[in-house]
Amino acid sequence: MLPEIKGKVAYIFEEPDFDVDLICGMGNYTVTDPVLLKQLCMKDIYPQFREETEPGDVVVCAANFGYGHPHIAGPVGMALNGISAIIAESFCPGFYRANSHRGYPLIECEGILKEVKKGDRVEFDWERCELHLPDSGKVLPCKRIPQKSLDLIEVGGIYEFIKKRVLDAQQGRNS
Repeated sequence: MLPEIKGKVAYIFEEPDFDVDLICGMGNYTVTDPVLLKQLCMKDIYPQFREETEPGDVVVCAANFGYGHPHIAGPVGMALNGISAIIAESFCPGFYRANSHRGYPLIECEGILKEVKKGDRVEFDWERCELHLPDSGKVLPCKRIPQKSLDLIEVGGIYEFIKKRVLDAQQGRNS
């Protein structure tokens, strides 16, 4: 089952080509400790992020979000702080590949920056691939999410996907 994406806009990255290494700090892109990643997340950009963010919230981003190296510390830190999805005008291909393989919901919605502000509520309709904005009553079409990405989101990432395939294959042999 695909996760519910229903929350408020916790932060807006207005800068196109944003380098996600800045989310946890340039020197921290190799950190793997989840407690530390959660603490470092947005500390230098928006210090009150951790206190203001609630589970289910989203971040909204300008075009080509994730430009640069496809390090995952920033998005992992955001997920650990409750960010259920990243909604962007567009994503850098390397960032999209790395994070969709992790099973993280990445939604491309052209024109999103003009339609929301921090604190606005958003709801994503997986079936219609639409973003509902209850505060304004608007519904925005989103780029169709590839089936492979949907499959990875549904099972929790590439490792869980492979594990499931192996178990399914083993059960098929044992039948």
